[in-house]
Amino acid sequence: MPFVTITLPEGKDQQFIQSLSSLVHSAMVETINCPPAVLYHVVHQVKQEQLMYLPEYKDMQRSKDIVILQIAMKEGRTPEMKKLMYETISSRLNNSLGIRYEDIIIVVSESKAEDWYFGRKE
Repeated sequence: MPFVTITLPEGKDQQFIQSLSSLVHSAMVETINCPPAVLYHVVHQVKQEQLMYLPEYKDMQRSKDIVILQIAMKEGRTPEMKKLMYETISSRLNNSLGIRYEDIIIVVSESKAEDWYFGRKE
C-alpha cells in the first residue's frame, strides 16, 4: 500500500491535481501490484521559492514546473518493477499533462510491514 507525497509549484487547478494523482496511481497498480482500491496521496503545492533544486543536473535542464514524487511502500518489489514504474509514471505525466521528463523526480523509500499502521489493532 504505497503512500505518495506529490510536491509541485503552486497554481495548478483541481482537475490537474486529480489527473496527476490518477495517473500515478494507475501506473503503480499496473507495475508494482498496488491494490487498485488503495489510494493514499498527499499533494503539496508550494511557492516556487520553497522548491530548492539545481536547474541543471546530469546534463538535464530543469524548469520551474518540477514535480517531486515521494513513494513510501513496503519492501518486496524488484528493481525491474520499480524501473518500469518510473518509466510508466514519467511517460504518462509527459503524455497526458505535458510535464517534461526532466522535471519529474521520483524517490522510493521502502520499509517493513511492521512499520505501517492503518487504524486497526490487528
